[in-house]
Amino acid sequence: MSIEKFFKLKKLNSNIKTEVTSGILSYLTVAYIAIINPLILSKAGIPANDVFIATCITIAVSCLYIGIRTNLPIIIGPTSATNTYFLEGITNSFGIPWPQGLTISFISGILIFVLSKYKIRKIINEAIPDNLTSAIIYGIGLFLCIISLKFSGIFSANSEIANLVIDQLNFLIFFTTVITSLICKYYKIPAHTVLGIITATIIAVFINNTHVATVISMPSPIQASFFALTTENILNYKNMAALFAVTIIVLSDSNSSISLLMKSLHKNINNNCSKPIESIAVATVIGGVLGTSNSGIYLESISGINNGGKTGLTTCVTGLLFALTLFLSPLLQIIPSAATSAVLFIISLSILKNWSFFKSLSLIEKISACLIIVTIPIRFSIADGIGIGVISYTLLKILSGKIKKIKPTLYVMNIIFISFFIIKSSI
Repeated sequence: MSIEKFFKLKKLNSNIKTEVTSGILSYLTVAYIAIINPLILSKAGIPANDVFIATCITIAVSCLYIGIRTNLPIIIGPTSATNTYFLEGITNSFGIPWPQGLTISFISGILIFVLSKYKIRKIINEAIPDNLTSAIIYGIGLFLCIISLKFSGIFSANSEIANLVIDQLNFLIFFTTVITSLICKYYKIPAHTVLGIITATIIAVFINNTHVATVISMPSPIQASFFALTTENILNYKNMAALFAVTIIVLSDSNSSISLLMKSLHKNINNNCSKPIESIAVATVIGGVLGTSNSGIYLESISGINNGGKTGLTTCVTGLLFALTLFLSPLLQIIPSAATSAVLFIISLSILKNWSFFKSLSLIEKISACLIIVTIPIRFSIADGIGIGVISYTLLKILSGKIKKIKPTLYVMNIIFISFFIIKSSI
């Protein structure tokens, strides 16, 4: 069977050239994750090279899987939301060692796979209203903004707020990345984040007189993270709470992402939801085995869609390019952390600009939304924000006499989140 027939290009009014160029564009838009993921997860203790290899392989295999399985131009892989929660939530907040963290991700993938077979989107929608999901995404945007500044190296680690010490070189690199990316985005130049990183890296190389021996090499083998899964104490309350939290985060984020991308593709969300969720589960299982955090859907997939990509061929091209990225490790190692942190900052800005959802909320929803948005960055925990939002929303509904409008699944979520907070407070 030809590629054209397999991906139904004629039926969907597309062609190989458009799909390939859309796949390349999608790759350039999400390529930053190959740099950011090692930066963040290495702070959790996983060797950076292991994370880099695991990230590229996970995205490559997962994109081929979802492209062939769903014939949709949707890119999946480890996301900024899940890797920051792995660091700040699982390893820092819960104090869980990274091998157990990878095991939690692995089990989460299996759980999501099972749930994908039982109309999971409907269950999540009933448990967490769409308006609160928008607030969760907004809170994640604030969270990423703070994380980006924390990892940028701009401020001295020992500086107090009243007496901040600014690292001028890191500030220059961070500022250059942000400004270059935003200018390129304003003029609708593709791959604006990649161009921002390239510009800042060139400046850093000249200032530091960095010598680059080669830009291409054979990938180094994964040393520590491959199949680092462990069953030691995996069923204790702390690990179960972390498992619940990361699963809810992935499902909530994926739910909103799928909705947006399906609208862009003019497809029915109810008929095109379970297979992408299943693909996320497969990607998460692969990532857990190799050494990276949970996977999710990249909203940046919309760049390929807007370019005319309509089929899984777009996704497969992106996956193949991530496989080739494995050979660019020497080049990626010279990119300064301030530049990669700046990309997180840009992502947060793209999330924070979407404030319009707040206008349509009822008073109860506004109060719960505000609690979510404030709690996530203050508590440095996405799960805490979701829990506070769900519990406050339910209580306010009961107190306002609207108890009949509360779905049964929301009560279940309340019980689970209350148990989550009790377990967390005892740690």
